[in-house]
Amino acid sequence: MRMYAATAELRHTLVHRGLVVDPSTGTISETSHRGTSSAGNLTTDQQWALCGLARSVADAVLGAAPLTTRQTDRIGWDLDVLVRRHKQPSTGAPAWSGLIPVVIVRQGPFDTLRLDFGAIRALAPGHAHHDLEIHLRDGRVLAGPLEDAPQGAADLSTDRPPPWLTWQCPPDTPRRPGTGSGRVGSGRP
Repeated sequence: MRMYAATAELRHTLVHRGLVVDPSTGTISETSHRGTSSAGNLTTDQQWALCGLARSVADAVLGAAPLTTRQTDRIGWDLDVLVRRHKQPSTGAPAWSGLIPVVIVRQGPFDTLRLDFGAIRALAPGHAHHDLEIHLRDGRVLAGPLEDAPQGAADLSTDRPPPWLTWQCPPDTPRRPGTGSGRVGSGRP
């Protein structure tokens, strides 16, 4: 609500007076009722954050599932980019770059699937978020956000994967290893 209130002059400028856009930076500046530029402006980073915040909050309100760690961090980061506008304390959310590395784990020679997610995280430093792909020997791939995985070691069942993992391709699709995969989240068995 404070973010909405903090953009009142900017919204009125957009609707009633017209915005001033700096052609070299893309920064949007408010104009006062007298037509002079006011102190408020919105940089391109802030514009992206405001749009991302609107989208993320709409997804959270309309979505049936609870927010993931990644969604919560995205909302926090967008709010932090806009801290000068809403004048509230920073959330301390990790930086959001849009780049999410993929960590690939291949099933070993054993039939059990026990993974140490703490060790996997330690091998993939530098980003707050990672996509995890677990490549099974039969060619199937389970995928999900590594930040939603357990903190330590865990046994995984391919018959009933945990809710944070989805099949990248239908599990009954016969494939040879290394021939590619379907899109992430195309369904669970």
